[in-house]
Amino acid sequence: MADEVIGARWSDADLAELAGGVGPEGRRLPGNGWMALRRLGWGAVPPAGVVVSDRVRRIAEEEAARILRLACHRRATVAALLATWPADPSARTADEWSALRAALPDATDSATIRSRTRQITGYVHGHGRLPADLCELEGQPAVARQVSLAAADRQQVAVDRVDDSMVRVWSQLPMCPAPASYRDWVWHAFDVVLPAVVPAGVKVCTPTLRPGDGKVRVDLPWQTPHTPPRLDGHTRALGVDWGVNTLLTATVADLDQDGTVVVQGRPLRFDATGVSAKLVRLRRHREHLNTKADHLARLRDGRPTHHPAAAALNTKLALLQAAHTAVCARIRHLNKALAWSSARWLVDQ
Repeated sequence: MADEVIGARWSDADLAELAGGVGPEGRRLPGNGWMALRRLGWGAVPPAGVVVSDRVRRIAEEEAARILRLACHRRATVAALLATWPADPSARTADEWSALRAALPDATDSATIRSRTRQITGYVHGHGRLPADLCELEGQPAVARQVSLAAADRQQVAVDRVDDSMVRVWSQLPMCPAPASYRDWVWHAFDVVLPAVVPAGVKVCTPTLRPGDGKVRVDLPWQTPHTPPRLDGHTRALGVDWGVNTLLTATVADLDQDGTVVVQGRPLRFDATGVSAKLVRLRRHREHLNTKADHLARLRDGRPTHHPAAAALNTKLALLQAAHTAVCARIRHLNKALAWSSARWLVDQ
């Protein structure tokens, strides 16, 4: 049912209507996906001869709405890239980057830009032209084999806490692949054993069922109460993120008396580009030395010990092992120096 909804609405015009966030009567679309689709008149229809309840239709519509809303986000990114497509997408100029950033949605990261640029470039190489929109660039997305019971209410699913280690889920499920009447829908109860990471006494929420491989896996979210912090003591904090491209990124946050956290607009960055590039080169050189040493070791082991070339191979292997040890020591030294430098920068901040 969700596939049918997506297939019927997989067009740029329908995605634009959903992305607009306004229904036909001018009201804002609801946050729930299934309600938004019904407001637009895109409700799910069961197959011919199959009887399902309104709650089951909600589940299918929620799955379709989530996929279509994700496609709306990709559509905006692809549209910005197509509108500012440069002559050489692998080497944009400063003006081209400025135009692209101005057209992209807010908070679009560089990884998304790179991946979508590669996707469009592959389409151009295969078709000799740019795609018109996202729906031409991508095929209709498939719906995952899952049942999001959270879209239904207690007439379709109920969750009861048995004890601190078990949850019992009640749900109406069909007794046959194509139920022809409501008599084919029966309440089923299945127990879910909670892992040790779930604290005792927390509230468990409606799960998502994922059938496959002869099993049914359960995504069972749970909630824990949040206690607001006391507004006394220090009111300024430094938040730090440890990343890959940028080693340390930090920002300063201030706590107001009403509990609002205000952060500065300019982040703090520890730039270790030069040292990181050096470490990458050293690691590549280390792997190269290791590969050559393994090759020489196989050549030496495949020859008799009294072979004239055995001594020369041993000498070369000893030199490669010494060079490998020196490179490893250099990498450890740079890693230690980088760690101390970044820690000192953080303490200074």
